[in-house]
Amino acid sequence: MRVCSNHFVSGCPSSLGDVESVDWAPTVNLGHQRSKPRSEASLQRDQRMKLKAEQQRRSECVEAMLDLSAEHPLI
Repeated sequence: MRVCSNHFVSGCPSSLGDVESVDWAPTVNLGHQRSKPRSEASLQRDQRMKLKAEQQRRSECVEAMLDLSAEHPLI
């Protein structure tokens, strides 16, 4: 069986003895997607995680600003 160069990362297969090479076996354009489409629950979970991370970042910024203002009062 012959496989065309479109199925190898470098465009051609490696030698038969080079089993450590990424091109030892065809891995590209094999007729399927790399990952499954994400479910609605997964997308919602991702949104919640991003929102939580943003809230945490803002909280840390506020704490840093309050610490600075306590160290260097304006009045």
